[in-house]
This record gives sequence, C-alpha cells and structure tokens, in this order.
Amino acid sequence: MPLHFWLADPPRAGVGDGVDPVVDDGGGGMLWAPSALLPARPGPVSMTILVWVGACSVVLGGLAAATQLDLQRLVAASTTASLGFVLIGIGLGAPSTATFLLLSHAYAKAHWVLVLGVVQAERKGDTDLRKPGGLARSMRWTHAMAAISGLAVVGLFPLGTFFAQEELLAWIDAVGHPVIFAASLVGMTALAFALGRAHGLLFFGPAPRILDGEEPDVRVAHDPVRAIQYALTLLAILSISVGMLSPAQFWGDLLGIERIDTVGGFLARTLSGPADPPLDGALRWRTIGACFVSTAVGLAFAARRYLRGGVRSAAPDAHLGRSSTRRRAGLRETLYLERGIDRLLVRPLRGFSRLLLAGVVEARLLDRGVVSGSAGIARRMVWSGLRRLQNGRVQSYAMLGVIALLLSVAWLAD
Repeated sequence: MPLHFWLADPPRAGVGDGVDPVVDDGGGGMLWAPSALLPARPGPVSMTILVWVGACSVVLGGLAAATQLDLQRLVAASTTASLGFVLIGIGLGAPSTATFLLLSHAYAKAHWVLVLGVVQAERKGDTDLRKPGGLARSMRWTHAMAAISGLAVVGLFPLGTFFAQEELLAWIDAVGHPVIFAASLVGMTALAFALGRAHGLLFFGPAPRILDGEEPDVRVAHDPVRAIQYALTLLAILSISVGMLSPAQFWGDLLGIERIDTVGGFLARTLSGPADPPLDGALRWRTIGACFVSTAVGLAFAARRYLRGGVRSAAPDAHLGRSSTRRRAGLRETLYLERGIDRLLVRPLRGFSRLLLAGVVEARLLDRGVVSGSAGIARRMVWSGLRRLQNGRVQSYAMLGVIALLLSVAWLAD
C-alpha cells in the first residue's frame, strides 16, 4: 500500500494458465520487491514508515480479499496482505524472520495459485466467484490440494506460514507495538476468512445447471492427471513442510536437536546483521495462541457462511442494503484508494504517454524521420543506380551484355 494498484487489475489471462504470465510477472515482482529491502539497514524513520505501511497493507489487503468477487483480484489482495507482514518484519529489524516468512509464503502461494489455475481451467476461464461452483464432488483431489494450499497460505498450525507468522507476532509483542499487533491479528483473521470464503464458493457452491439441449457430460469437471498432478503433489509436500524448517522451539528437545528460539536462526549466517534474539516463555505461548485463534476464527466464520451450499444467488450482495453494499465495494477497492490513484495518477500518465507516443514519437520521429527518411534514402539510391545504367548509350548496353555473357559462361563452367 499504496503502490499495490498495479497488480489489483491484472490482464485477463488465467490465474494459472500453465505458468501464468500474470502470476509470473506480477507475483514474482511483488516477492522480489520486499526481498530487496532485506539486506538494507534504513534509518529509524524509514523503519517506522515500513512498519506502518506493512500494517496498512495487512489490514486493507485482508479486508479487500475478504470482499472480492473476482478470483484474480482475490489473489492480488491476499498477496498484498501477506507481504505486509514481510514489511513489518523488515521495519522491526528482524530480517531473518522476514526472509523466512517470504520464503514460506512463496511456497504456499505458488501451490494455491496453481490449484486455482486448474479450477479456472475447468470453469472455462471464468474468474467470477458469484458463478456456480460445486466442484468438490467432481474434483476431489483438486479440492484436497486447494484446502492444503489455502490453509498453508493463512498459516493454520502446523502448515505453511504458521511458524514464521507466529515468530513475527512475538517480535511485535516484544518490541511493544500493541496497535501493530492488533492490526496483524485483524489481517490474519480477514485473510483466513477470504481464503475460506473463496474455497466455499468454488467447491461447495451450487453446481452449474445444465441447459436444455446441452449434453450432461459437457459441464462435468475432472481432476488433472500426470505431470500437473505430480507437480501439485510436490508443492503440497513443500507447503506443509516449509514451516517446519525450524521446529526446535517446539519439539527440538524430544528429537535431540539443539534449541533454536527463532525461526530465522538458520538464516543468521546468510543475512547481514546480528541474529534474532531468543523469544521464549509466556511471550512465545501467548503469540502462539493469538496466531492460532485469529486464523481459526476467520476460517470458522467462512465455514459457517459459505460451506453450507455457498452463495445460492448470482448476486451475493443482493440481500444487503445500499450502505452495506457501498461499504463492501469500498473495501474491495481498499477504501477507494485504487480508484483515487487511477484518476489522479494512472489516467493522466496514460493520456500523457499516448499524446507523447502518438504525437511526437510515432508521428514525427518514426513516421517522418525513420520510415519516410529510410524510404527516401532507399528510393534515391535505387534510382541513382538505375539512372547510371539507363543512360541511352549503346556502348553501355553492349558492355552490360558482355558482362552478363561472361558471368553465364563462368557459372556453366563451374
């Protein structure tokens, strides 16, 4: 926030059409952008700004994801919320925790996005969450993969990002930022609700109706096979196990592993700066409980609302009043921040670029300078050569005939 608007409306390609260009360019850029800040050491003011920007990203991104009606915008909003936690970790001076959170989120989000690509392919490219779903029975394996990847993204114990998010909450509590701590819990709850809501709409919503004259098996969805199935299974294993790279603070004593009190302890040699300080005792268990409860509450609300048959109407906001509908529309656009940026920044820049490109670069530079100039030079060179040959002298034509005869004889001799 507020530089997330470029990913909120991606081109209308599939969420996971093979290796989707939207996810490859957009998601990859969002993952690498905060990672560039990890080795940096900004000043105190910059660090404070990063913390508050991350908190706003977590809350607004989570609320935007919880109210989205389009699958691609849901992916974009959830990524914004998740990377807000990374910015908080960087701003608090916990680079190893932020790095671990970034890596664990990348594995889980990659799995989730590719599963959504399979779902979207079976829905004939439709990304509208208001459309009928009901894929749980016909796509049981995909349903299981979607559940695993979604729980890994939200960080339900012990999957995916749980350990990294819990470590970050412990950092926030230890530093003494109650507002940031509360904002993080709100964002985690909203993100869990958003992914649970999307899962319910896609897999437990009403099945699509078969129109008159349509063959019954045309609308039946199927699980992927072979390469796609193997790849998603491997990603499922990684999504489950990525958060367990530092289990020592929980069960290291039972396994005879040297105790490590932070999830980023193993990254201390890779990243510059001191290692994270140990966080243990009541602080640790308080943050574990807060992390688990916030995620469970979001999933419980989503299950109660959307796992009982999904949205039965094509317009899920139809039962709401105008004020509630407007509030949800505002949350989808992150409090109309995207609309304001589009009107104040994006549209003027696009208009200026069109004017500059069409009026100056294309019309004057390319058309007149490059195209017309190159054509004129080529035309002059050709005509100047032809004029020298077609001079009206018999001697010149006889010489050309002799040269042509010699070339023909030489070619035949070879």
